[in-house]
Amino acid sequence: MQDPAIFGLAWPLFGLAAALSTLAVGKLAGRYGRRKVWAAAQLAMAAGVLLPALLPTLAAIVFAAVCVGGTFMIITMLGMQEAQAEGGRHARKLIAALTASFAAGQLAGPIFFSLTHAWFDAGLDFALVMAALGLMLSIALLWTPSQAAGASKGQATPPG
Repeated sequence: MQDPAIFGLAWPLFGLAAALSTLAVGKLAGRYGRRKVWAAAQLAMAAGVLLPALLPTLAAIVFAAVCVGGTFMIITMLGMQEAQAEGGRHARKLIAALTASFAAGQLAGPIFFSLTHAWFDAGLDFALVMAALGLMLSIALLWTPSQAAGASKGQATPPG
């Protein structure tokens, strides 16, 4: 989609999805566990990031706005909660590291796009595919048993 107005129309949907998702996440995390809901949110975000690269239509932009808007707050919130729960006496340091990582990602994404565009003439679609792959990789990491939980119980435990 070449029309910038389309992306401008997507922002209200993004914001509404973000607000509504924070209302639902508490019940979902209580029922399914933080890591499972976190992984599901990242899967939805990956779909929202990837679809406009594969299908550049208004429907894909709307889908992306809802998927990404509806998950970024969940991912942040559950990440902070998991850091608090698993970090023990180092929870504050872990939360600080997460915050710094989020900020670094916000800087690295545009830099990555700019460099791949300048050096390899890669378009936005390439950056979106790479972002979706990164999200999928991080889902695999969420399914890795927590070392802190396993250490406190003397064994590895499944996430969630």
